[in-house]
Amino acid sequence: MLFNKLNIKNVINYTLYSLLDRCVNFALPLLFLTYLNSKTSFNTIEYVFSLGILISIFADFGIKSYCIYGYLRAGNGSKLLNELDVNIASICLILFISFISLKYFHASELILFVLSRLSYLTVYNYLIYRFRASDQPVFAYYFSLSTNIIVIIYTLIFKGRVDDEILLTNIFYAYLLIPLFYSNYLAFNKKTRLLESYSQLTKALNYSWPIMISSSLSLFIMHYTKIYAFNALTETDMTILSLTQRFSLIVQILHSIYCGYLNKKMMSTSYNQYQKETYLPYLFFLIAGGFVSIITLYLYFVFFTDIKFNYLIALLSITSTMIWCITAYNEVAFNKVNKNKYILLANFAGVIIYTAYIYSSNLGLIQLLAGMLFAMFTTLLFQLICLKHVQKKIN
Repeated sequence: MLFNKLNIKNVINYTLYSLLDRCVNFALPLLFLTYLNSKTSFNTIEYVFSLGILISIFADFGIKSYCIYGYLRAGNGSKLLNELDVNIASICLILFISFISLKYFHASELILFVLSRLSYLTVYNYLIYRFRASDQPVFAYYFSLSTNIIVIIYTLIFKGRVDDEILLTNIFYAYLLIPLFYSNYLAFNKKTRLLESYSQLTKALNYSWPIMISSSLSLFIMHYTKIYAFNALTETDMTILSLTQRFSLIVQILHSIYCGYLNKKMMSTSYNQYQKETYLPYLFFLIAGGFVSIITLYLYFVFFTDIKFNYLIALLSITSTMIWCITAYNEVAFNKVNKNKYILLANFAGVIIYTAYIYSSNLGLIQLLAGMLFAMFTTLLFQLICLKHVQKKIN
């Protein structure tokens, strides 16, 4: 049995660290809205975070997605991880040089913020998969928790002592420098040949390019909604959307905790076995997360904002997130047999519908979220059709 193979103490330990990490990530932008009372800073952070997430999918050349797959098939898993460490450190160095160059030529602050966030996400996302592969999943959270706690402490100390814009700028400097130092420490305290390490990029790209494209398409639907709102809607509408999607992350937190620890086991277990043992508990997690999201979102609007709570907006956003989580769960089935092109096909169908919809006319917030929900449902439907087509090859 899949669950019997897991050490309960390790599961609890992982869950607590993962939950703490997700809660800190969840609360950080809210700090600016609640504590600093700055809608502008909050909306800027949400915009940069969304743009950074979309770009970060391609920034590591597919290394994070390839990590567990390559580790399970490598003759020497530790050597493979060392080589991937070197690649991630090199990417962070390139991002740092790009940041300095753009800063010298007085590039927009938003561009610099995105580069900084990109550095953090590249390291963080890789460490999640790296330490899952080596059965040390909690180690990734040491990096993310320490980084975000430093940022939070800095914000609390200097609130009111420096201008909000300077405070925000220094926070993104931290997101640039800490990953740079950590990734280089992780990579260059080992003896690894650089050219041999860089050869892993080709393998990562060959395996991951369908995952990268399909992930960008899937996340595009969720995050471009926020990018569109930042540029096209009012500041208040952007704040409402950002808050609603931020509290929808509670569903994603439970999704990530549930799937994260089981990721390697699911990749190495038969499709029917992991579906039978994990699917119903997973759906329970999602539904519970949906109820918690709506309740906590309502309480936040009532006690911490002067904005009226809209149940329809909350329902549209949270339901879209739940459908997205189900599609992400189903992707493991395609990953197992390296049929990632079907993930691409399903997500492409959703994005085509979403893109045609949002550019058909000027949309308000409710219309924008309704289009997102329909696109997510379309993606799930196409995914289930593809899954049935390849099911015989999965078992």
